[in-house]
Amino acid sequence: MIAYVAQETEDADNEIRTIKATGASSYQVTTNNMEDYDPSWSPNGKKIAYTHYFDSDLPNEAAAVYKIAAEGGSEVLVTNNNGTGALLPSWQSRP
Repeated sequence: MIAYVAQETEDADNEIRTIKATGASSYQVTTNNMEDYDPSWSPNGKKIAYTHYFDSDLPNEAAAVYKIAAEGGSEVLVTNNNGTGALLPSWQSRP
């Protein structure tokens, strides 16, 4: 599976989507009214972490990292940076 960012229409916000590597139909994972970028798969492939932008006028200051099940569902806030922004999530396996 491949996770990527897509904007379905010109007026829509960017959402996280997945697609099989064979190019089969894609699936929208996030559904919200904000901009989502930088999807990163968990090591076990069950979750996706991503950057969620609250304000496109202040992209770095108004960003947080969220995670969601790979098939979609409830988004979970991972970072709480008090306005300093959190970008580019990356999963790491524990040693």
